[in-house]
Amino acid sequence: MIKRCALLLFFFLLSTAACGRLGIGDTGQEVYIHNATDIPIVVYEAGREHPRTNFRVEPRQTRESAWPIPPRDSSGQLMGSQKVDAKDESGNLIFCRRYTLQELERQNWRIEIVEGDIRC
Repeated sequence: MIKRCALLLFFFLLSTAACGRLGIGDTGQEVYIHNATDIPIVVYEAGREHPRTNFRVEPRQTRESAWPIPPRDSSGQLMGSQKVDAKDESGNLIFCRRYTLQELERQNWRIEIVEGDIRC
């Protein structure tokens, strides 16, 4: 009985490890969005086109979010991009940038919301 349980546990751990290498399973990434302004903002982490992905961030505060990240390509690179927008309480656009996933990875998955940085 003990050998059978040990064998089942071994195969479970082996299959779990294999799924991780194949890009199957949890491919999420923690992303840190910092409001570097002196005003409360509403961040649209998938752009204003997707208003259900918004949340409020107080001045000088950081909000943690989890983003689904696609598996790496055959060369090990992350492909794709993500648009991030922010508005002030009056609804004025104060920030708009499109980040490549490689760029975000180089920035340790940190985004600085700075008023007036509108690049899209």
